[in-house]
Parts: sequence; C-alpha cells; structure tokens
Amino acid sequence: MVIIGLTGNIATGKSTVARMLADLGADVIDADIVAHEVQAPGSAVHRAIIDRFGESILASDGAIDRKALGAIVFADAQALADLETLVHPAVEAEIRRRLERADAPAVVIEAIKLLEAKLDCYCDTIWVTTCPRETQLQRLIESRGLDRAQAAQRIDAQPDPSLKVAQAEVVIDNAGSLAATRAQVQRAWHALAPSARRRPWQKLYLLQWLVLTLAMVALLPLGSRLIGWSDWRQWLPLVPVCAAMAAASVWLIHGS
Repeated sequence: MVIIGLTGNIATGKSTVARMLADLGADVIDADIVAHEVQAPGSAVHRAIIDRFGESILASDGAIDRKALGAIVFADAQALADLETLVHPAVEAEIRRRLERADAPAVVIEAIKLLEAKLDCYCDTIWVTTCPRETQLQRLIESRGLDRAQAAQRIDAQPDPSLKVAQAEVVIDNAGSLAATRAQVQRAWHALAPSARRRPWQKLYLLQWLVLTLAMVALLPLGSRLIGWSDWRQWLPLVPVCAAMAAASVWLIHGS
C-alpha cells in the first residue's frame, strides 16, 4: 500500500484530484470531512471550540456554522492558530485509525494543512495542487458565495504556495481543463512503484520504543542496588520486561 499525501492551498483543486485518484482505485481520507466529524455536537472538540469562540458561531441545529467561524479565524491569525490547536490532534488520531484499517493499494490523505500539521510523516509521497491566484479567487466566489474581498482574505491567510511545492514529489497544475488535470494524475499514478519500505511513522515508533527501552535498562543497575542486588545477573532477566513495557507505552501513547 502506498500512502499519498495530497495538499495545496485553498481552491487549487485538491478535491478534484482526490476524486480522480478514487476513480483509479485509491481510498481517500479527506481531512476536512474528518474535521467536521470530530467537531460534531456533543464532542470534546465541539465544546472546546465553543469555549474559545463563543456560541455565536453555532447554527440553529447546534452544529458549528463554518461561515461564521471562518469570518473570525480568517481575519485573525491567532484565532486561526487556536482553532487548529483544538482540532488537529483529534483529526490526526482519526486519520491514523483509518490508515490502520485501510486495505486499498493506495490511500490518499487529502489535507490543506498536511505539511503544517506534520501529517506528511504518514505519507510515502507528497502531491501538491497549484493554480493561479485569480483562478482561486473565482472558484471561491462561485463555489462558496464569497465576495472578492472575502475570497482574497482566505487565500492570504495561508502560507506561500511555493513552500508546499518545494516539498512535493508531484505537482499537479490544476489551472487548465479537467482532461489536462486527469492526464497529470494518471501519469503520476502509473509512475508509483509498490511501496515495500517501512512507513516513516513506523520508523518513528520503533525509535521511540528503542530509546524508552534503553532508558529503562539504564535504570536497572541503580534500582538493583537500592533493593540489595549486587550481582548484575539478578537484574538481567528484567531486560525483556523493560522492552515489553516500552512497547506497551508507545502503543498506548499513539492510540493503537
């Protein structure tokens, strides 16, 4: 299974590319949809957002009104950062659970904040969508009912797109026709090699397990002296116990 990280700034066509990849056989995890789910009324994230931004952001059914919340956070960088701090941990945890259950030949993580939220650590390859600013403006005006100033505000609230492009293995120019976009997606899809290597995030977990095991083992001589064990052979059988405890700790930390 290959994990594709699909990102790009607002209105650059990520969802269009994701649908094309789904048609080719990939499973798609849409971080935006996941974010909606973790913010559902009654959830801890929903309560935390209300505590931070007030009940004026609620729709009549108790759900968060995205347009009302967007008017606040896209006009205030600190408010946007606060919102991301509240939402991203729950989104990442859910994405990780879905990856662990996936069995398709490829899985796409579609996320506008893929790189900023460090979700790229789960990915084998990074794809970035781009298009001219004027195209972004028109898409936002037409699809979201924003005026030009509101659309520009949302575009300007995001990082320089070149920062994403610099980290991409594949760049999809989504300024042209759907056929042109599809041709780029198909070329990149067929160029993917089956990935037999260990996932970067699995390497991270292995490193955490190793460091924790070594730390526990390093404490064994001190602990042994405190209980009167003078011979190292007395505490040596505890080394596998330390390794097992470290593995259990990493497993609990990452919610596996």
